[in-house]
Amino acid sequence: MFDLIKFELKRIKSSPLSYVVLALPLLIGIVSGAAGVFYQSSAMDLFTVDMISKESLARMSTWTALTGFYSVFPIMGALYVTLFVGNDMSSGFLRNKMIAGHKRSDIFFSYVITQTAVALVEVVICISAALIVLAVNRVQLDFAGGMMFVRLLVPVFAYISMIFLYTAFTLCVRRRALPIVLCAVFAFSLSTAGLISSLGNYSSSDLNKYLSIGERAKADIDPYLKNTAPVQPDYTADPDAYADYEYVDDLDFYYDQLLTPNKPFYYVARVLYIVTDAGIPNDYRMSLLDTSYTEELQTSLSSYVNMEDSFLMSFADISELSSKIDGYRGELKEVDVTVKYTTLNLVYIIKTLLWSCVWIAGGFLIFRRKNIF
Repeated sequence: MFDLIKFELKRIKSSPLSYVVLALPLLIGIVSGAAGVFYQSSAMDLFTVDMISKESLARMSTWTALTGFYSVFPIMGALYVTLFVGNDMSSGFLRNKMIAGHKRSDIFFSYVITQTAVALVEVVICISAALIVLAVNRVQLDFAGGMMFVRLLVPVFAYISMIFLYTAFTLCVRRRALPIVLCAVFAFSLSTAGLISSLGNYSSSDLNKYLSIGERAKADIDPYLKNTAPVQPDYTADPDAYADYEYVDDLDFYYDQLLTPNKPFYYVARVLYIVTDAGIPNDYRMSLLDTSYTEELQTSLSSYVNMEDSFLMSFADISELSSKIDGYRGELKEVDVTVKYTTLNLVYIIKTLLWSCVWIAGGFLIFRRKNIF
């Protein structure tokens, strides 16, 4: 197999397509580094000037620059692997290797190893270019004592797992166009999968707690909205129209955020989040900012409660309701699950390792029995 690996590497070096594939990471790295610079320079004014906020912002800027490859490389890798390996399948070159006496296992793993090597070179070029851009612009960086590079291994490993999938699938399908289309569709679907899975990042117990608080708050507040007339002169002219247009619609919007996703959709998103790597971008963003997914629900419910409280100030005596609203605020603060990067690393490495084993083992089992002739 060693001779096959050397042979494949020579072919890759002599292929014009390989130079294009290695040039793109340089461009992507420059763009990622520029995005990191822009992220910090433009967002700094939005944060309170204190050490914690600046530290979090510096980490996010660094992370944005270093992981820019993860949003583009899956698509680029899908096209390159399926074109390079698929050409060997359709042209009969792979069949000639078998006629020459090479084992199927050697052929299969030589492709996997060499395509993985190309992917790693792409990542190194991209990250190096991003770091150079960051250094030239002298932006404030934070590598979290070197832990940033440990975090970085997770998206790198996830990308390599995709290369395993592309290579194995291409070797298992004789038609050249089918792997190109399906692998490209898979790569393009990653962003959608990440968006859907982000709706299942919080646990069912956290979701139920927020729904419970929201339902109790709505049940307490609704009677005041329906049965009590506003007392401030500004609203007496047409209180119903004001409530319909200026307020109730906003309240419905905030409250609906608590009911989204609905339970069936939530469980679909939850399963997708648990069994795939689609949550990597959002999970690590939350971890670096030292916040939690439940904060999104907390923000919606807090906005709902705050709007109710401020609007009801124009109504009659609400002292009893105000104490209940304060209680809801207290309950909101207690529901907080911070995402720890050590746990994330372990979880995603295990998931990626399992999927890698599935791609390689499944692909090899099919390839070794496939009729190449």
